Amino acid sequence: MHTLLEAIRASHRAVDRNKAQINSLNVFPVPDGDTGTNMSLSLHSIVDATNDADFESLSEITSSMARSALMGARGNSGLILSQLFTGIAGATLNSNEFGPEELANSLSIATDAAYAAVQNPVEGTMLTVLRLSRDAATEAVGRDCTLIETLSEVSAAARAAVEDSPNLLDVLAAAGVVDSGGYGLSVMFSGALSYLNRESDGSIELPAPGVNSTQVLTEFLAGVEEESWGYCTVFLLTGDQLDPAALRTSISDLGRSAVVAGTATEVKVHVHVDNPGPALEMAANLGTLSNITIMNMDEQTADRAADQPDVRSSGGVLDATCGIVSIVAGDGMRRLFIEGGLGTVEVVTGGDSMNPSVGEILEAVERCRQDEVVILPNNSNVIGTANQAAGESGKNVSVVPTKSMQAGVSALLAYSPQISAAENQAAMDAAASDVLVGSVTIASRDFDLDGERVSSGAMIGLLGSEIVVSGDDLNEVAMNLLARMSHRGELLTIYRGEAVAQQEVEELGAAVSAQFGRLDVEILDGGQPHYPLLIAVE
Repeated sequence: MHTLLEAIRASHRAVDRNKAQINSLNVFPVPDGDTGTNMSLSLHSIVDATNDADFESLSEITSSMARSALMGARGNSGLILSQLFTGIAGATLNSNEFGPEELANSLSIATDAAYAAVQNPVEGTMLTVLRLSRDAATEAVGRDCTLIETLSEVSAAARAAVEDSPNLLDVLAAAGVVDSGGYGLSVMFSGALSYLNRESDGSIELPAPGVNSTQVLTEFLAGVEEESWGYCTVFLLTGDQLDPAALRTSISDLGRSAVVAGTATEVKVHVHVDNPGPALEMAANLGTLSNITIMNMDEQTADRAADQPDVRSSGGVLDATCGIVSIVAGDGMRRLFIEGGLGTVEVVTGGDSMNPSVGEILEAVERCRQDEVVILPNNSNVIGTANQAAGESGKNVSVVPTKSMQAGVSALLAYSPQISAAENQAAMDAAASDVLVGSVTIASRDFDLDGERVSSGAMIGLLGSEIVVSGDDLNEVAMNLLARMSHRGELLTIYRGEAVAQQEVEELGAAVSAQFGRLDVEILDGGQPHYPLLIAVE
């Protein structure tokens, strides 16, 4: 009994320690950035209820935790989390100890209850993490594992499920994050395991798996900021002969993201509605309402977008001498720069049609942990702004005047975190100057090229900043452009833009390999806007 209590307290400490990161990943069902807060407060209500109570049996304490979890559940994640404690209570009704079988049974009951509490379960969320954790526990018990061994299997399965979540839920992939509620659940398991292994009291830092940052992509938040989300409405309904399943159906007809769980006498309701009135009125006709919380999600999402920086930090290499600030457009390019920067890159969103300000670049420079910083503008129109930001910083800042992201990638390959900005500038400038860059984009106006008229909307190929070819077919224009570039190097890199299908660029790669056999061809997902293809030959 004492061990279970302390493990729950350890899981609360873990969630509280990682609360900010859980919040920062929150995009589903609403990008309001409060999942970590809700999970922490929900767990706090359980811990608080057990702090000074005098319990005589394990079932008494788990029943108390289950009720406290339901009463104190905050938001969608908190209400689903409460089902874990419903499971623990159900699994210990006739037990005097909490062992591996009880853990597996708890997760089994919790999974069934959590899926039942949601009208339309969505995979890739907290539900999936709970289900796969149950499967891992069941398998471990079948192998006669101990409690610690079983929880270790559960923790590993939860983390793997979190890492896979963007593959199951498109909105997560679009935002560049894993599921926040599932990650919060995995943090709970890891905190409890750390305590049982006598490694900590649960206050562990646990970076989310499968992501390079703790920030939602700025472009994603900008895209959802104008959507109408309504009100997150949560309340407790107390009465006689309540029917949670029937109430779930009725509540779902009034709004979205409905989660309804409880008993015949107490039911907790969570729903997103445009107007809370009808939901509250309907429930009030069935019993007594209490613990009513109504949050304006439009204000929450707007506040989050306003607070979100245009910079994604990679976390930083603590002993690096020199950091990097890179101006980048496109999710794939963003990832390439973050990963290629050895943990020292601060990325500012910008480029054609969205040049960043001096202040934005300067803020990114100041965010770098290092006192020596190199700026990669990656666009000819940003070089002057970068130079001005460098002059206004109190740090030792150098600018490598890269005119394209392709040149920026090449420069980054020559970067060394252990030398000064000035030394890096020389090496990176030489590397950037050695790459031949091209691009394929769409003509925005009519013009003449070599005596022929090119109409707006046609595909055009640029060598550096000069238009050299045009046509109606993307791959045809690319091949004609590459005919002018292929003599210059041995490695060809093609960056796929956001509007180009993967199959189309793979067909281009095959054609390039067939025609220019001496080139090593690499195709990367750049995700850049405006340019269907960016090309580099080195």
